[in-house]
Amino acid sequence: MKSIAKQSLLLAGIIILGLALTRFAPVAHAANPGCGDTITSSVTLTADIGPCAGDGLVIGADNLVVDCAGHSITGTTPGTNGIYDNGYNGLTVKDCTISGFGDGIHLESVWYGTITGNTVDGNGYIGIGLDDGSFAAQSEYNVISGNTVDDNGIAAGIGLYISSYNTITSNTVDNNANAGIVIGGLGGCSPGGVAYCSIGNDVEGNTADGQKYGIVDQSPNLGVGSGTAGTWNTYYDNECHGNSLYDSYPAGLCGAWTENAPEFPFGPLLLMLTLPCLLVLGKRQLVLTK
Repeated sequence: MKSIAKQSLLLAGIIILGLALTRFAPVAHAANPGCGDTITSSVTLTADIGPCAGDGLVIGADNLVVDCAGHSITGTTPGTNGIYDNGYNGLTVKDCTISGFGDGIHLESVWYGTITGNTVDGNGYIGIGLDDGSFAAQSEYNVISGNTVDDNGIAAGIGLYISSYNTITSNTVDNNANAGIVIGGLGGCSPGGVAYCSIGNDVEGNTADGQKYGIVDQSPNLGVGSGTAGTWNTYYDNECHGNSLYDSYPAGLCGAWTENAPEFPFGPLLLMLTLPCLLVLGKRQLVLTK
């Protein structure tokens, strides 16, 4: 009986020790991705990535979250991307610091993405860019919010090119080499008409200071110049100061409400006479400024 009791006590001790070791054993984590990795499941970084000679991270599936958790992705080579998504929808990128690439965050033909809470600076071409992927399909219904996008290169801090129905809100976009925020399209919206414009974008509550241009909408309907496009975008409560050429191009994209619509064709006098009637009928004002 004593032998059986001793064996029972020994077995119990072994079980207790095993449970204790399991309780305090380190938890295994997935390896932190590295330069150029294609991400097919959501990831939270546990360390910085880079310096990368090519792309930082490449998105390879829909509905992913890339949470940098305050870590950085850095590059060394022009013509590369910090985070690159070609056609995968529902991407979220948050809490990243991205610098040293050609494009900081580059989305092509992406819908329903969210780019929020990032610092994107020191990239050679553009900080955050959305485009149509060489006419494949527009990038639409994305939200770019609460980012700091400074000191980026020759294109813009934030740029939409042939991309529609996106929201750009509450970003600080300062000291970029050319422009803070640019909404653009293929020259004259040709060859495919409105399919080659950027329309229906909301640009609200951003700060764009200290570059050549604060906010630019390249719209032929407002007479910005030949070979430009991008119409029917809404601007509200943007602050633009200290830009060396234009705070707003055309005028009215900074400050109070502006819907970038075609110019009223019959001149300011007729507009003044008809505006009260338009308001009574519930029509929108064409341009409201401070």
